Amino acid sequence: MSNVLFLDFDGPLFPSRTIQWHPDNRARTYPGTVLKGLSNPHSPRYWKMDEISVDMLNELYKVYAFDTVVSSSWRRVCSLEFIEELFQVNGLNLTLHEDWDTPTRTFRNCRRSEEINEWMEAHPDVEDCMVIDDRSSGESLFGLQQARSNARIYGDRKFVEPYPRIGKIMMVDEEFGISRYDFLNMQDYIKEFWMEDKEWVEKRQREEAILRCLM
Repeated sequence: MSNVLFLDFDGPLFPSRTIQWHPDNRARTYPGTVLKGLSNPHSPRYWKMDEISVDMLNELYKVYAFDTVVSSSWRRVCSLEFIEELFQVNGLNLTLHEDWDTPTRTFRNCRRSEEINEWMEAHPDVEDCMVIDDRSSGESLFGLQQARSNARIYGDRKFVEPYPRIGKIMMVDEEFGISRYDFLNMQDYIKEFWMEDKEWVEKRQREEAILRCLM
């Protein structure tokens, strides 16, 4: 059994400030060869990822070597060859799953939660998943995350899990990308549920108990 990461691009990897203000994105000096620059009308207008978000994902991959599935709308217009090169030129050391992208639905009827769930249902060998997205493109995921949280906090017995195959959902700030809090949250999930590291869980529980006492 394996675990996968569903990865959105705009927001987590390309936060708004990086798209607008990174010198490489403003100059459009794409160093790869697949597109020979960014003049192709079907290619993205920017390519440089947020370096901190990249470093955090690389650190997570060192903790647990998960496969990555692209859930971003970039998959609609970009080839596998280009996505692999995009990872390479940005130093993003993630391994794409052999079935590397989620099913493509029409833009008008697009619900990312349904696309991810459909991919998971088609891969019973994948045990669990983690989703990184932002509210702008992952509204249905945000709604699912909120419903789960309310059911857990308030004990809502009427809540029925619509997508039990979708695991941890991380909604990042589309302006700044993956935060330190997001990284620690994802690392905890991997340690506890994917690696079943009991010592790590006990350590985190002790830290949380101390913080509660100090509040």
